[in-house]
Amino acid sequence: MTRSILTTFLALGALSLTACIGSIDDTPPGGGGGGGGGGGGGGGGGGGGTGLAAVAKQAFEQDVYPILSSTTAGKGCATSGCHGVSPGSTPFVGATLAVAYDQAIGFSSVVGNFTTTGAPIYSKMVPGPHQGRTYDAAEQAAVAGWLDAEVAARAAGGGGGGGGGGGESPAQVSDRLMREWSGCMKQTDFDAANVAAAWANTGSDEGNCEVCHEAGYAAFIATENRTRMFNAISTDRFFMMSFFTPDITDLANATMKINEAAILRVADALPPHTEHPRFNPNDNGGQDALLQFYTAAMAHKTAGTCDPPRLLN
Repeated sequence: MTRSILTTFLALGALSLTACIGSIDDTPPGGGGGGGGGGGGGGGGGGGGTGLAAVAKQAFEQDVYPILSSTTAGKGCATSGCHGVSPGSTPFVGATLAVAYDQAIGFSSVVGNFTTTGAPIYSKMVPGPHQGRTYDAAEQAAVAGWLDAEVAARAAGGGGGGGGGGGESPAQVSDRLMREWSGCMKQTDFDAANVAAAWANTGSDEGNCEVCHEAGYAAFIATENRTRMFNAISTDRFFMMSFFTPDITDLANATMKINEAAILRVADALPPHTEHPRFNPNDNGGQDALLQFYTAAMAHKTAGTCDPPRLLN
């Protein structure tokens, strides 16, 4: 790895609470190139699968954006400014159609790895409710259809896809991997790697990571309370995906990985994270701590010594 996972919180923690918007995403820097980098090839426009990428973007713009941008009471995500311009929530709903697609896919706290089990834009609403809102049957079909198109585009761009996983769908593979990973992560390994203290105490001239995320703001948790932090990332898939994400670009060889590409995008202040200060995420102990923890969890997976799944959602 050339970048540090930990130092993301250096940037995030340096902001005031009103500036700590959004989430780490798994879109590779540069905007394009789906398949190779992010979890599930996240981000960009589906990489080399140009035709499929265009289909996916069109599906979002025609079928999904009208749902998200609706201001009808009790319906759209932009109602009362919840996810439009409110500083207290992830602003993934673009103000105009021209910017809507890039803004939405820029947040992995929204799209995850583009599967119905790994994308909060779907899994928080089905069955729901989320903040009193749910998708009706037609809306569920529209959002699920768009996510399927994104997975297809990223598989084409990533040179993988395939029918692995015993006939499982990408969503099923993602869910299986995350549930298994939740048992492969163990408190003793987490403590030995000193992950909690490393994330909580990394900061900048304006403060450390726990300034914004001690209580788990925006599905990021950075606290010296080792038990609480471990429980969050091992029992809640949204907290887990801030650190680890399923990589399903090659479905036959899908695996969990550190959400590395996400940090690169935040570090370079690329959209939609333009309000985050730029920072150099090299040369700190956070990368070593997270890698040590990841390596221990992967060793349990390889040896077949994982605990039963801890994931609760």
